[in-house]
Amino acid sequence: MRHKVHGRKLGRDRGTAMAALLADIAHELEAITASDPAVQAAAIDELAEWKANRDQAAVDDALDELERVGVDAVLVGEMLMRAEDPETACRALSGSDGF
Repeated sequence: MRHKVHGRKLGRDRGTAMAALLADIAHELEAITASDPAVQAAAIDELAEWKANRDQAAVDDALDELERVGVDAVLVGEMLMRAEDPETACRALSGSDGF
């Protein structure tokens, strides 16, 4: 019996075919996750500028409130990370003007 995995036909030696498939996936994943140093530097600069211009008192108040209510971890989802305006997306998700 032949099976297909990722478009590959698997014969009797499924282990070898699966190992090759996993090696291909690992190579593709490495290529996808490799970062361009210039893009990385620009992102770091943008983050530093954002942090320098944010309302630190509001950030401290929000963190204090999270601690007060017992929050010890936050999961940031893909929707927020890909939002055109992450701040507005966070506000919409939290249902408040501050977070």
